[in-house]
Amino acid sequence: MYRLTLHEAMRLVLSERPERAATTTELSEEIERRGLYARKDGAATRAQQINARARKYPNLFELDSSGLVRLSNPPAAGGNAA
Repeated sequence: MYRLTLHEAMRLVLSERPERAATTTELSEEIERRGLYARKDGAATRAQQINARARKYPNLFELDSSGLVRLSNPPAAGGNAA
């Protein structure tokens, strides 16, 4: 099974949503359901990890106080968001 980094999995799931947003819990559940990311210990990704990763990559994600994660505005043409 193909595995992504957590922030890549988050970007994939969010990019497929019409609002480009989801709660940390929704992201965690969808990433687990689709098998996009696995922790080294095999446990499911927790909402707290999604929150931490969104904060670590402010150029990719916006996080509000309610726990809603949104994709940041896409980079200008020719830019690389990875």
